[in-house]
Amino acid sequence: MSFKPSSLEKIIKWEYQYNMIKVNDGKFHSKHLKIPGCVAIDVQPCFMGFYSKDEKSSLAYYLKECKLDNKVNLPIHRMNKYYEMALKETNATTAEQMHKVAKYCIINALSYQRLMVKHNVINKYREIASIAFLSLFDAHYFAGGKNGAAIDLSNPQYCGFWSCIAVSEPQFCNSPDRFWQFTKPI
Repeated sequence: MSFKPSSLEKIIKWEYQYNMIKVNDGKFHSKHLKIPGCVAIDVQPCFMGFYSKDEKSSLAYYLKECKLDNKVNLPIHRMNKYYEMALKETNATTAEQMHKVAKYCIINALSYQRLMVKHNVINKYREIASIAFLSLFDAHYFAGGKNGAAIDLSNPQYCGFWSCIAVSEPQFCNSPDRFWQFTKPI
């Protein structure tokens, strides 16, 4: 795949996406760059669906619910102040402040990844995509599992059969209680 240089206008027109995600009874809007080969999964609406009865919706809350280490706190006004100071002059103080900003960004990005792994989010979307014959992108933005048009995978009658198809490469088995046998992960 070759990448051609693009102007800012072309990137905004063709690669910048603004999608509406249905979460429970509300709507959530997600903005992201479309990168070839990548599916941008917005973690907040995903977890708003998992914790639909809860009133809170923040990274710190979800980390606490999943019993994971908390995120780094750096208020946005302080981060903006650090950026403004770094643009005006570069010295040891501004370098240390930008180090704090980088640490904040890295640790919080990894916190979202840990949440996704803890809840096995990718495999849940793969199940939805497999059942509904959708792409992974469409499974997140349009089907949404419990929140959209796909089958509710928390229902036990669907889970046993479909999870083996979506998560592993199935092989037919003669066992009367299991129609499929897991061989290896895809």
